[in-house]
Amino acid sequence: MKEDVVEILNTLIYHGKFKDKQILQSINHTIDVLKCSLKYIDLVDEYTEPSLTIAKKEKIEGVKAQNFEWAARWRYRYNELEKYLKLKVELKINTSQFVLSDNELIFLNCKTSSQDAIVEKVLMSFEK
Repeated sequence: MKEDVVEILNTLIYHGKFKDKQILQSINHTIDVLKCSLKYIDLVDEYTEPSLTIAKKEKIEGVKAQNFEWAARWRYRYNELEKYLKLKVELKINTSQFVLSDNELIFLNCKTSSQDAIVEKVLMSFEK
């Protein structure tokens, strides 16, 4: 059931030419039906292996400097990056898509089509 709702949303972004309002309505409907939260993950510019390496380095530097608040922020960032990079590998993600994980509707953006930019724009306005 839940997977079917997410699949419909993915079909819309893969095969349809849609307007911002249509995708926003579809996302809202999906969130209402699934009773989940929404998360946007940029797998091209933000959630990357270099970002993971930087987060690990900053976390270690924070511990060495005994700046534990700094280290904790970077540990959280490292764990967040690692979680979604592992999800990308596990699901063999190479095109943008919505997935459902831990009661979150997640848009994993690979920036591989023009429709990804429309979805990104809608999701950025959605979070505000």
